[in-house]
Amino acid sequence: MFGSTVTFRDLVATILVVGGCFILLRLGFWQLDRHEKRQEFNRRVEAQQILPVLELNEGAPVGFLEDMEYREVRVTGVYNFSDQVALINQVWENAPGVNLVT
Repeated sequence: MFGSTVTFRDLVATILVVGGCFILLRLGFWQLDRHEKRQEFNRRVEAQQILPVLELNEGAPVGFLEDMEYREVRVTGVYNFSDQVALINQVWENAPGVNLVT
């Protein structure tokens, strides 16, 4: 019925198929790990966003910058136009322009 001889070509094809399956399996686990890390990141962002407003004028403690990420902040003051800096060649919504940092 079927020949009992295994050719070199059959052996190479089998090795390539097994190797391809191993690579695809590894990529699947990589995607699951990536998904888990993304969910962890999303939980951290959501936890930061529900914290109360950070009042920077009241001398809020600045410990780790990660504790201040994704939080609403409030600061008041006056503009210091004498130290204003123009950032040229800026693009916003595909339109060229200048950003002023005061």
